[in-house]
Amino acid sequence: MQTPTRLRGIPTLSTFIGSDTDALIFRKFSVLAARNLLHLQSRINELESQLDDLDASDVEAAKSNPHVSDCARAYDELQDAAAQFREGKVVEGEEEAMRKFYENAHERVRLHGEISSALHRYRKALLDEHRIQTLPSPSSTALSTFKRILRPAKQTPLLTGYDGKIADRTSDLVALGQPGEDDRLSRFLRYTCGYCLRDRKLTASRSSSPEAKIYYYPPRRVQMLSYSVSVIFCGILLVGAMACLGAIERRSWKLRIAMVSVFTGLFAVVVGLLSGARRAEVFGATAAYAAVLVVFVGSNVGVGNGG
Repeated sequence: MQTPTRLRGIPTLSTFIGSDTDALIFRKFSVLAARNLLHLQSRINELESQLDDLDASDVEAAKSNPHVSDCARAYDELQDAAAQFREGKVVEGEEEAMRKFYENAHERVRLHGEISSALHRYRKALLDEHRIQTLPSPSSTALSTFKRILRPAKQTPLLTGYDGKIADRTSDLVALGQPGEDDRLSRFLRYTCGYCLRDRKLTASRSSSPEAKIYYYPPRRVQMLSYSVSVIFCGILLVGAMACLGAIERRSWKLRIAMVSVFTGLFAVVVGLLSGARRAEVFGATAAYAAVLVVFVGSNVGVGNGG
């Protein structure tokens, strides 16, 4: 029996994750992120209220002290007044209004700095959360494999304590690995034919837990199988439609139009369900397919027996 080079737990789990891009599954902590944003937002609301109070007090102070208006028009003068207060250069015996002016200038500059820092943290957290929320969720296959690694049969769980239930929070998990082809057909083939497409050497070299029954297959094999199935469907829908239309060439033209409608509907269903095409792309492909069939019918429409 080969002596393990790493203890079971985080060391072996990190090795598994590092060797398989589909296993890059982590929590995004959506609830904590939302709470953090709310705390930052609350702090900025408080700072905004303090700034509004200073603005209101300056309106009254400016009526008796022209320096307040000067500081409102030139920020460098406000900074100079705040510096005098910090450095203790306020002259003893100065009017109370001037002493209050220097103190308010210092408070305003301090408040500006705190607002700038809080806004920077808040907006950075907003952008980070936006990027994280756009990350995809793990596929069902990758998630089930991840759970088998964390909780192998007839063995103690790989992680315990606070980390023991990571995989149970499925709605809070994100996948960092991006599959090459992620359309519906590719996902279906990976789920149903993945075992048949497995690479035995790759599976043997990466298998860290034989009990988990994990197998690996090159993505190119799924891609080639997906292309082959797509070509077969396209051939059937195009050549098959023309063959059927040719078989009823001497029948009523209404029957041929109905046949075109049936095949066009089948083509739209196949493209929409088996590919990752968007709605506009499905419409465009279906219109092109229908145009080909309509031209085929139109070139022979006079041959039929009429209505």
